[in-house]
Amino acid sequence: MRLPTRRLPGFLVRTLLVGAAALGLILHIVETRNLLQMFSYYTIQSNLLVFLVFFVLLARDVQGKPETRFLVLARGAATLAIQVTFLVSHFLLRSPGDPLLPHKPSTLLVHYLVPVLTLVDYLVADAKGRLRLADPLAWALVPLAYPVYVLVYVRLGGRFSYGASTTKVPYFFLDVERLGLLGVAGWILAITAGFMVLAYMLVGLDRLLGRREAHRVGVKDGSPVREAEPG
Repeated sequence: MRLPTRRLPGFLVRTLLVGAAALGLILHIVETRNLLQMFSYYTIQSNLLVFLVFFVLLARDVQGKPETRFLVLARGAATLAIQVTFLVSHFLLRSPGDPLLPHKPSTLLVHYLVPVLTLVDYLVADAKGRLRLADPLAWALVPLAYPVYVLVYVRLGGRFSYGASTTKVPYFFLDVERLGLLGVAGWILAITAGFMVLAYMLVGLDRLLGRREAHRVGVKDGSPVREAEPG
């Protein structure tokens, strides 16, 4: 397998991303006493999604195969899902006295390094101009499915641990007993709205970069410049 020189930086970033996601998951598996509980946190589920999607993309890079439309959609879903992990963890769950970055390697990997590397991967490893206006609607199914998962998990007797204490919810904004149904619904709507803003920002950036990329290629080979297909 020999990658063209122009694709080498993207290949290296994608390899680092897959390795970071795998290492973060492995460290959490080593540290936990309850695998089902560990994999019931959104942080772990989103990192697992990133690992699976980008592992497949990396394997196709090695084989010299292009991304399918499904993989383009899956890559966008994983990229946005892991950004939710970073934003919620850093801005909603971090206590005022906590350090800016966690000292624990497993936490640093899954909450910070993997989200950052997915964005770097998009910038250096992916062709631009392939996202569609309807894509964010599909991507939103990932974070919206999580409250449903928590409800089923808790109904079946599942619990979440924080140090020596055990609770029925993984995050405060899903606590119906404390916030009520309307309070939880409000938090879900707010997080979903923020997710959609980020998603359409990504689509807009993708279209802008896609036009620039098409223009640069057109100028280089003398072919007419084509606009990205509408979503």
